[in-house]
Amino acid sequence: FWFENSKNIKTIISFLNYWKLKNNLNVKITANIYSMKGSLLEKKDLSFSNGLVKNFHPLNGKIGKGSVEIKINSDINLRIPYAAIVAIYKTKLGITGVHSYSRVYYEKGENMSQGNEGSWTIRDTEKVSSFCIFHNGNKTQKAQTMRVHIQNKKNKKITLNIKVPTINPYGTVRIKLKHYMKDIVDFLGGEIGTAYTEHNVKCGFARML
Repeated sequence: FWFENSKNIKTIISFLNYWKLKNNLNVKITANIYSMKGSLLEKKDLSFSNGLVKNFHPLNGKIGKGSVEIKINSDINLRIPYAAIVAIYKTKLGITGVHSYSRVYYEKGENMSQGNEGSWTIRDTEKVSSFCIFHNGNKTQKAQTMRVHIQNKKNKKITLNIKVPTINPYGTVRIKLKHYMKDIVDFLGGEIGTAYTEHNVKCGFARML
């Protein structure tokens, strides 16, 4: 998950003790907090001490941004190992949430690291800036050219070729479209548009936020 704690935004990671309810399993849950560059900032063991829901605050709410990895381990077969985990972002303007969207591959033979992400609605105005975030897996991703195909409501299309430098293991990339297309507000003409992206990560599931 992306996380950001600042004067304008607060991040909460929330999930249910699915493993206990579904299969009566006790599991070990670890939260690893990484910087944008992939450095480990914090490692915490999580438990359900009060009830069946855990609300976790990365860095205990201290200022920072990067990614949160939740790892679940058990000595017994988990069957369906991955429960619904949600990141909640609170600001002065409202609250929004996102279901888990990225994975790190620790097993051999997994290969879903080529990203082809469509159906991204963009809404750029003078006050709104569309952006995307994606996370690298546990190996270094070499420098690449990320392609972003943008279409407005008049069906006009444009392709951006964005140079993405080498991404460290567990590193996070945040792309704000206005940085690469200065006239995007005029191109959208006050309407919504769509974007389709092509990018790669290494040993991770290349879905994006």
